[in-house]
Amino acid sequence: MPVGQLENRTVQFSYKQGDTYAFLDTRTFEELNLTAEQAGERRWFLKENEEYKALFLEDNFIDIVLAPQVVLQIVDTAPPIRGGVDTAWKAAKLETGLEIMVPLFIAKGEMIRVDTESRKYAGKSN
Repeated sequence: MPVGQLENRTVQFSYKQGDTYAFLDTRTFEELNLTAEQAGERRWFLKENEEYKALFLEDNFIDIVLAPQVVLQIVDTAPPIRGGVDTAWKAAKLETGLEIMVPLFIAKGEMIRVDTESRKYAGKSN
C-alpha cells in the first residue's frame, strides 16, 4: 500500500472556540479545525487573521508549521525600568496568553519577537 503524500498549503487562523482552533484554507475557503491537543504548544503562537503553512496528508489537515520566530504584543507586565540590562528579567503575558520572561526595559504594549521552539524572548520587533 503506497504511503500518502504530504502537501503544504496556506491556512489563515480564524478563531478559537473552546478547545477548537478554526482555520480557513486559503485555496478552498473551507473551514478546518485542530483540537487543542493537535495544536499542542503551537497554540501559544497563533494570532487571528494570520496565515500559516499547513501540512495535509491525503487531503486531511494534520498540522501547522510555525516560523522560527513570531511577533507578539505584551499585554501585561510590570512597568519598565529604563537602563535595565539584558541580564535582569521580569514576567510578561503576551496577546496569545503565553507567559514568558522579558528584559526589565520592556513595556506593556510593545511588540517583541519570540522564539517558537524555546518559547523565549528573542528581541524587540522593528
